[in-house]
Amino acid sequence: MKITVSGRHMELTDVLKKYATTKIEHLPHYFESVFSGEVVFAPENDARFSAEIILHAPRHSVLV
Repeated sequence: MKITVSGRHMELTDVLKKYATTKIEHLPHYFESVFSGEVVFAPENDARFSAEIILHAPRHSVLV
């Protein structure tokens, strides 16, 4: 599975990239047909992060 981790208006640390990658790698256990995934982190007002996960499946299906 191809995994892309990026950040909106922020620089990502290697620890955050590795954490997101290891969590996304477990998804084929639940969704066998997923062939790529994107994780986009964005900062919020209260020193937290939001994460958007976009999964691509066969027949042009997109799970957000």
